[in-house]
Amino acid sequence: MAMFSNWIRDAREHWKEHLPKMYSEYERNGVLQQKLEEAAEQTFDEVYDLERSGISPDEAWQMVRERYLFLPEEKPY
Repeated sequence: MAMFSNWIRDAREHWKEHLPKMYSEYERNGVLQQKLEEAAEQTFDEVYDLERSGISPDEAWQMVRERYLFLPEEKPY
């Protein structure tokens, strides 16, 4: 998991700020770290697959990062 430490740190900060309900629920249930690691692994897997299909690393990152790590902000209601 060390190779994903920056992604996990950045996602943790993003989730805490933009997804406070989800963040609190995961923290309360003791699964926050697991969910962050899963998000990093899923991101890596998809970026890797896209790179293998000929997409540049930067483009692959841009395509995938908001699917797992940098999720859209929670609705206020």
